Amino acid sequence: MNKRHIFYSLPVILLLTVVVAGWFATDHLGNKARQEIIRESRASLLSVFTYVSSTLTNIEGAVQSLAGSPWIASALMSKRDRDIENANGVLDRYNSALNASVSYLMDTLGTTVASSNREDPDSFVGKSYLFRPYFQEAAKGLAGRYFALGVTSGKRGFYASYPVKGDRPGKVLGVVTMKKDLDEMEGFFKRYPFCFLVNPNGIIFLSSSPAMVMKSLYPLDKAVQEQLIASRQFGNKPFETVFLKKDFVDNLEVTLEGKGYFVSKEVIDSDGWSIVLLTPTDHIRIYKLIGILATISVCFLIVIFSGIIYFTGRTKETIRQSEEDKRLLLNAAGEGILGVDAAGLVTFVNPAALHMLGFAEEEMLGQSMHDLIHHAHEDGSNYPAEECHICSSYTVAADSRVVDEVLWRKDGCSFPVDYSSMPITKDGKAMGAVVTFRNIIQRKKMEKSLLESENKFKNISEESPVGIYIIQDGIFQYVNKRFADIHGYTIEAITGKLGPSDLAFPEDLSIAEQAMQKRISGEVERTHTIQRALKKNGDVIHLEVYGSKMSHQGKTVLIGSLLDITERIGMEEQMRNMAYHDALTGLPNRLLFNDRLDVAMNLSRRKEERLAVMMLDIDRFKEVNDSLGHDFGDMLLMTVAGRISSILRKSDTVARMGGDEFMILLPEIAKAEDAMTVAEKICLAVREPIQSNGKTLNVSVSIGISIYPDHANDITTLLKYADIVLYSAKEGGRNKAVLFPGQENTKKEVLK
Repeated sequence: MNKRHIFYSLPVILLLTVVVAGWFATDHLGNKARQEIIRESRASLLSVFTYVSSTLTNIEGAVQSLAGSPWIASALMSKRDRDIENANGVLDRYNSALNASVSYLMDTLGTTVASSNREDPDSFVGKSYLFRPYFQEAAKGLAGRYFALGVTSGKRGFYASYPVKGDRPGKVLGVVTMKKDLDEMEGFFKRYPFCFLVNPNGIIFLSSSPAMVMKSLYPLDKAVQEQLIASRQFGNKPFETVFLKKDFVDNLEVTLEGKGYFVSKEVIDSDGWSIVLLTPTDHIRIYKLIGILATISVCFLIVIFSGIIYFTGRTKETIRQSEEDKRLLLNAAGEGILGVDAAGLVTFVNPAALHMLGFAEEEMLGQSMHDLIHHAHEDGSNYPAEECHICSSYTVAADSRVVDEVLWRKDGCSFPVDYSSMPITKDGKAMGAVVTFRNIIQRKKMEKSLLESENKFKNISEESPVGIYIIQDGIFQYVNKRFADIHGYTIEAITGKLGPSDLAFPEDLSIAEQAMQKRISGEVERTHTIQRALKKNGDVIHLEVYGSKMSHQGKTVLIGSLLDITERIGMEEQMRNMAYHDALTGLPNRLLFNDRLDVAMNLSRRKEERLAVMMLDIDRFKEVNDSLGHDFGDMLLMTVAGRISSILRKSDTVARMGGDEFMILLPEIAKAEDAMTVAEKICLAVREPIQSNGKTLNVSVSIGISIYPDHANDITTLLKYADIVLYSAKEGGRNKAVLFPGQENTKKEVLK
């Protein structure tokens, strides 16, 4: 192969190289667009996931607290009208506080005994929901969650259930359930083109597009479809299929209504329910088209350039022909090219420049280049020639390169360009310049599209009901308004200035730091923590924080969201307090008394000390209720509770066990007679006349007493003996205290 053949083969090799490089560049642009879509989709999915999870968690936490209420357990154990009425009141308060659809209590057979909708025409009271999975799970002693259409209302809702447990370990008295209608959640979904809440079989339960509700993302097996219809969870109609692919997984690209979408999927619970978000993939097509056009343009230039080289090599023409070939090259170039002399007058111009500027060649040749294309600044002010970067090339022989400039067309409109000028010199003196420029309007459009995509994320973030943050190098690089409001700062006061350590509660700083380190090291993909923080004014708040990480320009960036759960924590604390205290008298209830008795018994064993247990009843309390009314009876209970408390030491405990029954714990007593002395004081204090609303009443109490270790060595027997002698006191005429095994107090002032 001779040198000429090798020479002519080079353009072919170059062309093939450009084609291969263009293919890789196009693929790279497509992947870049795909990554941008993935980041946008993940950010949107995180916002939806956080909102859904927080909503469901609030409902489940409330149901668990509700199940611990003593009024709920009492209603299931006694089923008396008053206890049922108390349970209804608790259900009403919780239902109103959580803005739920309905809250209801079922016995072990699944029959509703109390409900917040008891007065409605479609009341749940008396209806059995034994068949519902959420009841079956809670009946086993587990927390239940369930999405379904309401049997009575037909509305879509989320059901959270929790077992109501008895005194014995493992005993379930019934199930309490709260239903939350999901219309508000579906309204949040409508911020996105296609956002779904789907069950493990792909049934769309919630959707930003109402037409897709109760359809299936992919084909269902016949047996599965029949099973779902039979369960009545999603109605009784067959499920229309949206997509033909059954493996509908995360990061899948699908086509819907003739448009491409990227699938982001996040599982929200152990049952397999998921949030599915479809993000448009228009950017991938646009980026690939840019790569293809760029490759074609380069190949076209190579072909033209190769043709010029070919004809140059084949001809033995004069310098005139060589200059003509150069002109052909200029004419074929896609960039605008023009020449100017030392006075700034146009000497030549190629067709691309004429096309972009809108002039004919004769209109430009011999004219001032500056006057033709530099009319004014963008703000309309004059553009003096001395400010023109091109002028420096043909006046002082200096290269000039300008990015993002504006040139003017003949018709008076402008367009964006990048341009450069190269001086033509002779003996070091400027003789003129060659100016090249290219229209960058397509690049501007792409930059605008990217900016709009970024603004879209910011708009979603700013409208989010949760705080969103981005951390780089230990500093908050971005926070939304909700984040700043939660901490009591402005966005400007946090961004670029503060880090997590500046906002964390000192004792919880290690929690935040460990969560960040786990994400940075890759030990976990996501973190979920409960931690405290300090507001700007010094207030302590409780936060539920979600976090993950991503890579940006070669650096690790931490992103996440947070919720202010201070109010929820306070409510839970209040609920726990209610669970251990009697609502009427404020005294400890049975649960708290049993705990204190267990602790006191263990302490007495170690220290070899005595303790006393008293069981106390108000004599003829039912007659007071029947004759004077329940309001007077409640006042009597509170008065007796106060008089008993005034007699006891700080280390003693008096608890209301229910009705008119009280229990008293006296730890660290020297002898049994000390307990009898306290009992006598209680009897005397209670006998003082009670007056209310012009009525005077004299009441008395009967007390049964047993002593550890004189009478029994275990709690069960000790309580049993106190109960036996209480019965003995009542049978013996009331208004007395009896010490096991039957020793009565005999002071006359007590027996009167």
